[in-house]
Amino acid sequence: YAHFRLASSAGNQDCIGTTDIFDQKWHHICGTLDADGYTMKLYVDGKLEAQTTMAAQWGQTYTSLNLTIGSYEGNTNPAYFAAGTFGRLSIWKSTALTESLIRQLMFYDYDDMDDDSDFDTVKGSNLKGFWDFRDGTGVTVDDEHSSNHDLTISGAAWAGAGTLTWTGGATPSAGTLDMTG
Repeated sequence: YAHFRLASSAGNQDCIGTTDIFDQKWHHICGTLDADGYTMKLYVDGKLEAQTTMAAQWGQTYTSLNLTIGSYEGNTNPAYFAAGTFGRLSIWKSTALTESLIRQLMFYDYDDMDDDSDFDTVKGSNLKGFWDFRDGTGVTVDDEHSSNHDLTISGAAWAGAGTLTWTGGATPSAGTLDMTG
C-alpha cells in the first residue's frame, strides 16, 4: 500500500492507502500537507484514499536530514525499501494541489505541466523541483525545474525509457494506465 509519512514534535504521522500498488500496474501516488500544517492527504491514482490530522503541526526544519524517497532517512533494512520503479517526482510548497490538478499531473511531464495554464496559479515559487526517472545514466537525476535541485540515486538503477499510455475512459479518472518501454 502507498505510505506517506511526516514527522513532527509529536513523532511520526502516517497516511496509508488502501489500494494494492504491488499489482504489476502503474500507479500515481501523491501525498499532500494542507497549508494548516496539520492535515495530511494521500491520493492514489488521482483519488483521495487516506486523510489524517497530525497531533502537532508540521513545520520543523531538520537541516541534518536528507529528503529520502522510497524508504526513510538512515534505513539500511531492505524490508523497508520501496519495491518498484519511479517515473516522475515533483515537490511543491505552500500549495494545496486540488484533486483535479493531481489527476492532470498524473499524465504530464514537466513541459506539459509548464504549458498548462491550469497550473499557473500554483506553480510559481511553489514548485520546488520536478524530476523524470524514465531514462538516464549515472547517479544524478536532473531537476527539470529552474530550481536546479538535482537528486542523487543511491542503491537503485535506471528502469529504462518508457511512455505513459492511456487505455480507457474519456477522462483521466477511469480506465487503465500502462507504463511501457
